[in-house]
Amino acid sequence: MAQHPDPRKTKEANASDFKESVVRGISHRETAGNVVVQPVIPIIFVMGVSGAGKSSFIKALGGKDHKGNPPETSSIESVTHEVGVYKTTLGSREMLLIDTPGFEDNKTSNLKTLQKICQYILQVANNPAFIIHGAVYVHNIATSRWTAGDGRTWDILKALCGNAAMGNVIVATTRWPADHEDEDFEMLEKRNLENYWEGILGTVRLSKKDTHNPKTVIGKLLQVQPQVFQAHQELSNGRTLSDTSAGRIAIPEAEQELIKAKKEKEAALAGLVQVSLKAEQLHSQNAPPRPPKTNEWNANNHKREMDALLLRLQSATHANQAQLQKMIERGSQKGIQQAQALRNESEELLKEYYQLRRKIESADNLEESITRSRMRTTFPSISRENMADILTGGAIVVQLGFYIFYFSKSYWVT
Repeated sequence: MAQHPDPRKTKEANASDFKESVVRGISHRETAGNVVVQPVIPIIFVMGVSGAGKSSFIKALGGKDHKGNPPETSSIESVTHEVGVYKTTLGSREMLLIDTPGFEDNKTSNLKTLQKICQYILQVANNPAFIIHGAVYVHNIATSRWTAGDGRTWDILKALCGNAAMGNVIVATTRWPADHEDEDFEMLEKRNLENYWEGILGTVRLSKKDTHNPKTVIGKLLQVQPQVFQAHQELSNGRTLSDTSAGRIAIPEAEQELIKAKKEKEAALAGLVQVSLKAEQLHSQNAPPRPPKTNEWNANNHKREMDALLLRLQSATHANQAQLQKMIERGSQKGIQQAQALRNESEELLKEYYQLRRKIESADNLEESITRSRMRTTFPSISRENMADILTGGAIVVQLGFYIFYFSKSYWVT
């Protein structure tokens, strides 16, 4: 008698096989064999000094993040403090643009920015789906002086790329008029090319709302042979960030900043002691518990004490606001004046608290960055068979950092 398979078990087996095939990167509709990933999805890093126009450059190219949103931009202050990944298309070719935090940012040290960039360089270089085609260095041509910050940033870029990959760097100069002609700007461009921008692929001028020339930049980069970044070679060979060419530029600067930051931290901790004592003197109907002892502020657990003080100040502010509302309802002018004074005092203390805490956390973060730079940073290489899932709709999903993007199946071969 013929044996017929249990349809329930067959269904479960097929589902299991399909799930396993997706994990291995094999389409359940393919005939046989693993899918071999070809490194053809171009990656281009966009770097520069804070506020130069990096995010605006990506926005002009139609770059969208994994949620379909363009990068946030501002003409007033820098808005990019973390690495962002944006997908765009030039002609029929899809690619990813890496929007990096700006160097010389007053909110983030150059070392911290360098660490974030190197993490993505390693992730991209160790993923066989991607290939780094080069970098765009965005420079505000309207800044007439070549500042010390410009010099540090350019030196870090050269150390990141190395001599060979500097031939895959295009300087995109922003703030040009619509016709891309300005006698003063042209003199600055010539000076920078002669004195600083040696060994690069070229320069491209960008004006406001320019959509043509940004595409020219990308087109030029896609035409040259990709080169391995020096930072990737150094980190892959087991060096710590502090021992890379770029790290040796950023570390001494960070150490000097840390000396100043530690002094500011000590003063800020002393300031928080005074804020704590003033908070104790605030009188409200729902007065919170007494603040921590002042001799605990210089201990290693100052973060816990700062959190406790924050809760106390917030509680006092809310209580004083509630007391003010009661006095208003009663129509007591004297009570209103007293409650307003207490509320204003608690709000001022809260504002002072945040200012002091930012200085303390800035010093802590900088010290942590220096410590981490002396530790090895590794990202496991992703095998060609396991790095992508083939979807039945004919698209590929790949992950870079926290971002997931879909690409046409034409990027892959079996």
